[in-house]
Amino acid sequence: MGPGRLEAARQEWRKAALTPPDIWEFPHYTASAADYRAIASAPGIRARYEQVLYFNGMLGGPGARSVSQFFPYLVKDAYRTPVIPETLGNVATQRFNQHGVRLVPDILASAKRQFVVRDNVTSFFCHPFLALQYLPQLIEGIQSLGYTFVAAPSLL
Repeated sequence: MGPGRLEAARQEWRKAALTPPDIWEFPHYTASAADYRAIASAPGIRARYEQVLYFNGMLGGPGARSVSQFFPYLVKDAYRTPVIPETLGNVATQRFNQHGVRLVPDILASAKRQFVVRDNVTSFFCHPFLALQYLPQLIEGIQSLGYTFVAAPSLL
C-alpha cells in the first residue's frame, strides 16, 4: 500500500462528505510487512485496530511465515504504531477457514477471563450479514460483567 492509494481512499471519503478515519483497520486483520510500515508512517493515522501479524525476522530468529500477537491492552507495537486490540473475535454461526463456530456465550466467557487484567481493552466485531441478531445479547452480557463501552479514539 503506497501513500498514493491511502490518499486516494481519503479523497473518496471526502467526496462522500465524510471525515477520513484516523484509526486504520486492515481487512481481515491481514497485511504485508510493507503495508504495516506504510501505515506506520502515513500522516493522519493515529492507530490501528486489530490483531497484529508479524513476519519472519520482525521479532528475531526463525519462525513461521507469520504469527499473530494477541494482547488485552493498548500497545505501541513492533511497527511503532499504537494498536487498539480486538480481543474477543466475532459471532460465527458456522465454521469458516481455520475458525470454528463461536457464539455469544463463547465471547462472554472470553470477556470474563480477560477481566482479570487491570485496565484491559476488550473489543469484538460484528459481521453486517448477521444484522443485529446477536448484538443486544453481546452488549448486555459484556456490560453485566462490569465493562463500559467507550469510543475507540478515547483510548488514545
